Amino acid sequence: MHPRTNTGVVRLAFPSKRFPCGLAIYLALLLLAPTCSLAAGQPLSPAATPEKLKAAFASLKATPNSRAAQHHYLKAFPRTYTRFKAYFGTGGALADGYECDYIFALYTLQSHHVAEVGFLLVQLSKNAQYQPNAPSCLQNVMAKYGNHYTKRFAGLLYQLSFQERG
Repeated sequence: MHPRTNTGVVRLAFPSKRFPCGLAIYLALLLLAPTCSLAAGQPLSPAATPEKLKAAFASLKATPNSRAAQHHYLKAFPRTYTRFKAYFGTGGALADGYECDYIFALYTLQSHHVAEVGFLLVQLSKNAQYQPNAPSCLQNVMAKYGNHYTKRFAGLLYQLSFQERG
């Protein structure tokens, strides 16, 4: 009798140069965890409020060259015209006679944050109905942005739908 030889068996062990199975699973779970929180509808950051904008503006005035303060201010600025009016319009939370200072700060940030400021101005202005006081400041800043960054501004306007362009 010949000893049994098992020539059809394939080696099941992983070569030592590959990731261990446990590490690969851990990395997959680590990468999927943020996606699950997005799918659950949990906000990534708290909503902007007038108080946060006021604090961000104070920080920006104290350290105008700080990129962190500039970024924080842009994140705190209202993203819709309805919220913009709630902050700066007649009877708004920040309508204290200095509302144009908040809006003109966007003009000072446009040289370092061209894309962000342009996108913000176009989003705010697409539903705007210009009235006295704060909205006229917005119109002024938007016109200056369009003057300095004409091609980018035209490109942002072109991205709006026909109805949004008005």
